[in-house]
Amino acid sequence: MTTDLYQYLTIEAKMMSALLRNAARRPATLASRPAAQQQRSLWAAVPEGQDANRVASRMQTILAEDGTLKTLSLKRFHEKKWQKRKRKAEEQTIRHANRRVGSMIDFILRRKKSGH
Repeated sequence: MTTDLYQYLTIEAKMMSALLRNAARRPATLASRPAAQQQRSLWAAVPEGQDANRVASRMQTILAEDGTLKTLSLKRFHEKKWQKRKRKAEEQTIRHANRRVGSMIDFILRRKKSGH
């Protein structure tokens, strides 16, 4: 059961990074100088008997391989009004994708809990 949950978390992390990649397909403007990094949290249920640091490290590796974390941490410096609007729209798309992923995870966990 713990191995299944770990594989499930790995699959979910890959799905999330794929959704984020697809949501941000429009070319983003490059930052001339990156500002201070913004903190972002990703919560995951760690199976009993498994090392939380190892699970977190694996998820971090998956996101880093896809370039998701680097893309999210970019902050535009002296951006124009149209660039800001475009960035805000892209961030909104990412938030919507995160919400969809969260509801998918919730649905799967509820279904698993009920024995399907």
